[in-house]
Amino acid sequence: QAQSNALNAWSYFEAKSTKQAIAENSLELLKLQHLPQSEEAIKNFKENISRYEKEKTAIKTQAEGYQKQYDAINLFDDQFDMTDALLTISIAMLGIASLTQKKWLLYFAGAVSVTGIILGITAFMKISLHSDFISTFFILFYSLFSFCFITKKWIQIYRTQITLMVMVNNDLISEKV
Repeated sequence: QAQSNALNAWSYFEAKSTKQAIAENSLELLKLQHLPQSEEAIKNFKENISRYEKEKTAIKTQAEGYQKQYDAINLFDDQFDMTDALLTISIAMLGIASLTQKKWLLYFAGAVSVTGIILGITAFMKISLHSDFISTFFILFYSLFSFCFITKKWIQIYRTQITLMVMVNNDLISEKV
C-alpha cells in the first residue's frame, strides 16, 4: 500500500509539473506577443504557476513520506524473508542429520534454527538485524553441503548398482557352466 501511495503521489507531482510547464510556456508566448488585452491572462498564468509550485511542494513532501514508510516496511520484509529461509534450511538440515546420524550436523542445524528464530523475533519487535553476510554465508554453506551430500549419495547408489550387476552377471555365468 505504501509503495502504491508513493507511486500515485509521484505521478500526481509529475502531472502538476506538466501543467506548470504548459502555463510557463503559454506565459512566455503571451509576453512575446505584446498585446494590451493579454495583461489579465498573464496575471492568471503567473497565479497558476505559483499555485502549481506550492502544490508540487506539498505533493513532494507527501510522496517522500510514503517512500520512507515503504522503505521501513521493506527492511523488515527482508528480515522476515531471511527468517523463512533460515528455518527452511534448518529443517532440511535436520532431516539430513537424522538420515546420516551426524551430531555436528544436528548442532549446526540447531544453530541455524536459533539464528532464524532470533531474526524473526527481532523483526516482530522492529529491531533491524538485517545482514547480507548472514544470508550469503548460509546460502553458500547450504549449497556446498547439499552438493556434497547429494554427490556422495549418488556415488553410493551407483556403487550399489554396479555391485548388484556384477553379482547378477556372476550368477548368470555360474549357471551356464
